[in-house]
Order: sequence, then structure tokens, then C-alpha cells
Amino acid sequence: MAPQPTGDENERSAWEFGLLGQNAFNWILSGSALLAAAELSLDRFAAALRLQEELFRRDAAGLMSAIGRRLTQEEVDLLPDVQLGPVALMLLGFGIENWAKGLMVHSDPSLVRASDGVAPPLKDHGLERLARACGQIVDAEEERALRRISQYTIWAGRYPIPTKPLSPVSPGDAAAFADQSSIVWLWERGQGVVGRLRNKIQEEFPHAAV
Repeated sequence: MAPQPTGDENERSAWEFGLLGQNAFNWILSGSALLAAAELSLDRFAAALRLQEELFRRDAAGLMSAIGRRLTQEEVDLLPDVQLGPVALMLLGFGIENWAKGLMVHSDPSLVRASDGVAPPLKDHGLERLARACGQIVDAEEERALRRISQYTIWAGRYPIPTKPLSPVSPGDAAAFADQSSIVWLWERGQGVVGRLRNKIQEEFPHAAV
């Protein structure tokens, strides 16, 4: 049986939790890493999408036809990455969430409590609410995009269907989240929010490289 933590060890663990969680820049760093990973995934997705469009064309009847040529090994490796779009949006959403929560903690460190964990606002995964909670003005189009991107962080970037039937998005709509043109549109809308969050972070942390 593993040894049980002593009272001193519990106190130290709680102290470390509060110390790390109340440091807003830890949230900012996590968000930056996630956004960098999102960019890499999106770049790979976009390159695979270009290759797919080159290799497969619709004929006059609207049917897909393949261009007959031998693929290089690099192209063989790249083509499956047309599936990375949802993953890129999931990482984008995670990054926005961490940056927003970092700004929230910066304004109110008591949102992270050593005694009983994070306060309810930090448990929220609704990106449109988190953006507003850290002072961002979100227009109707961005709100729609952020609501959609939130679904990628909850399930669409992770699972083939929602985690339970009562999800706001029915399993029958799951294929819509893989739609390539929709993914590009959501990415572009999300980047507007990322840019404003970056500006806010640079105002609060003048020496931060984000």
C-alpha cells in the first residue's frame, strides 16, 4: 500500500497548488504552448488540404475523380493530415481558454484557492463567456465561432461523437464538425480573438513574449 501523505505533505501540496495556480503567467505560458501547437497542426492541415485539392477534382457531373500520378513519400505521409483540422481547433480553443483564465487570475488571484481548488469561473469551458470575463468585446459572429470552437475542446477535437446523447449537438451532426471550409472559417474568427488577447497580455505583462 502506498504511504499516505502526512499533514505537512498535504499543506505543502496545497501551498504549491496555490503558488502555481495564482501565478497568472503560468496560465499564459500554457496557452502559448497550446497555440503554437495549434499553428503547427493548422499548417499541416492546410498543406494536406492543398494536396487533396490537387489530387482530387470534381468532373462535369460533380463526381470526384483522382489525378493519376505517383505520389512522393512525403505526399503519402502528408495526405492523412487532412484530419488535423478538428485537432487544430481543439488546441486553439485550449490556448484561448488558458490565456483568458490567466488574465482572470491576474485580476483576481483568489480564483485559485489552496484550500479547495479553483473557483467556478475557472471551471467554465465556454470560450465566449471566458473572453468576456477577461474584458474582451465579442461581436455576434465571434460569439458564434467561439461557441463552436468550444465544442472542439469538449468533444469534436477528441471523439467521433459527443460524450452523451443530451449534448447540445446531436451525434447526427458530428460530421459537420469535420467540414473543411467550416474549420477554416472558425480558425480565422478565432485568430481575431487571439490577437486581442495577445494585446491585452502584452499590456499586463510588458516583457512577455507571446
